[in-house]
Amino acid sequence: MDFRLFLGFPLNVNRGFWDPFMKDTSLLAAQIRAARAILGWSQAYLAEGASVNKSTIVDLESNRRMPHDITLMVVLDQLTAAGIDFIDDGVRIREWPLKPYVPVGIRQKEVRSAPPPPANAKAKSIKNLVSSRTGKKL
Repeated sequence: MDFRLFLGFPLNVNRGFWDPFMKDTSLLAAQIRAARAILGWSQAYLAEGASVNKSTIVDLESNRRMPHDITLMVVLDQLTAAGIDFIDDGVRIREWPLKPYVPVGIRQKEVRSAPPPPANAKAKSIKNLVSSRTGKKL
């Protein structure tokens, strides 16, 4: 068997990204909870940032079930991108202070939800102000 490491987790080429026989899943669940706590992220925020359902994060952290390999990779990628390193027996902060990081799923929603500017809107300035008392331009 060919074993490699990805984000600190064993990669078994014959089985795919995550091999449940190679790593204690309760340790992984605790690592994800710890990483999220260090970052101050809620389960909902991590789920939205990784573009997964909140129940996926809840189940993963409670060690009820392991998500699909790609889902686990995306969750770990977001936590790693935020400055958390996964090590053999826990997690650590890569650099203090942590740099601000907004997960990809949330950034994409912010970009999509921003309304386009009106095509012929005039820029508001002091010249365009109107008195609320008289209704005349100031």
